[in-house]
Formats: sequence, C-alpha cells, structure tokens
Amino acid sequence: MDKSVVKEEVLFVASQWQLIRLKFARHKLAMGAMAVLAILLFFLLFFAEFTSPYDPRAYDRHKLFSPPQRLHFFDEEGNLASDHLSIK
Repeated sequence: MDKSVVKEEVLFVASQWQLIRLKFARHKLAMGAMAVLAILLFFLLFFAEFTSPYDPRAYDRHKLFSPPQRLHFFDEEGNLASDHLSIK
C-alpha cells in the first residue's frame, strides 16, 4: 500500500479531537505560542510566592460584607495607582 493511502485511512477513522490535534501540530506558530505559554505557566508556578503579593487565605473581617468595588487603576490625583486592586 502507498503511504498516502494509509494516511488517508488514518484520517478517515480519526476522531474529531485527533483531527484537531493533528492540524494544530502542523501549525508552527501555534506550537511556538503553546511553548511560550507553557514556559510562562511554569515560571508562574515556580515563582508564585514572588508574583502574588497577597496571601490568598487572608481577609479583612471589617470589610467582609462590603459591596463589590470597581477597579481603580488611577488614584485621586490621576497618577497610576501602586495597588491596582485597592478597595476605596
């Protein structure tokens, strides 16, 4: 049998997810982007203590029942706020 016939048979019986994976594997830009995202994910995994400035288990019991607040990227003077997720 010819290799192209065997390849067509494999594609004919492949599931939808296998077809998506094969098409994705042929796309070089997508594979490069996936590698960059994987490196970024591992960077964040190993340096999570450094990249997250707040303790995820800490809370302020005085502001426990406060309503949702808008994100404030600028302070009252118009300068870029140092704490992007501050409650005002």
